[in-house]
Amino acid sequence: MTYLTFYGGINEIGGNRILLEEEKTSILLDFGISFSQVGKYYEGFLQPRTNNFLTDCLSLDLIPKIHGLYREDLVRVDGIEKIVNLTGCDKEYWMSTVKSCRECKKNGDEAIDGVLVTHAHLDHSGYIPLIDESIPIYSSEITKEILCCMEEVSWGGIGSEFTKIRNVELSFPENGTFPGEPKLERGEKVGREWITFDNYGKVSIGEFKIAPYPVDHSIPGAAAYVIRDKDGRKIVYTGDFRFHGYNELTNVFEEEISKENGENRPDILIIEGTRINKAQRNDEEKVYQE
Repeated sequence: MTYLTFYGGINEIGGNRILLEEEKTSILLDFGISFSQVGKYYEGFLQPRTNNFLTDCLSLDLIPKIHGLYREDLVRVDGIEKIVNLTGCDKEYWMSTVKSCRECKKNGDEAIDGVLVTHAHLDHSGYIPLIDESIPIYSSEITKEILCCMEEVSWGGIGSEFTKIRNVELSFPENGTFPGEPKLERGEKVGREWITFDNYGKVSIGEFKIAPYPVDHSIPGAAAYVIRDKDGRKIVYTGDFRFHGYNELTNVFEEEISKENGENRPDILIIEGTRINKAQRNDEEKVYQE
């Protein structure tokens, strides 16, 4: 049995986070930021705590409580129990109840097997830095390179660790102004597993067979996905796209999934609907002029 769970993107623009599950395989379709939700709590320099980013986001329901998805160092900083006990701080402010990917794999529990990213806009990719580095991220080569560039020019916090992460580590320095005072530090950069594909190249994740299709969007490298489950049902996830792109990539994708009795014709279509009620398409020249 195939299951779909929507953790974002419903009745809002962006924030796409969709969990697709089979009996033995679980994958995410995008893992983006909901700016409308984030805006309720954060703005400008007010952001989640640097050393407790994940727990803050979970507490405010900015990200879903999915076991087997998140980084071990963000779920529970090694040795943090000692500090909590010393200070008498409420544990819930520093310890999450969600199980990390590493913990699930260690105990033989199910973990997320992969994440399909449609494009590099943050409302589809912004929470990738919180994902365990061993979970493969799948995208076009261009999408990976754009996120890598964003990482290079960012302020360097946890929220910008797309392709490389720096583990949060606890130390008790022997020297300094306050010897023995616990200190949270950042480790060396570690690359995460990232798999890129050529146009129309197919990939498999467990029980799912996936065919990516390039589509036109306001950012290069955007892709839609045709996903087959183990029973042959076809789930089409379009991500964001437009029909008036210069390259007309979306037209090719539309033709592939709309052929009568065609092999890519969807049983389930997941599509953005922000302009679905518009009777007339914009053309590229009008977009440029405006």
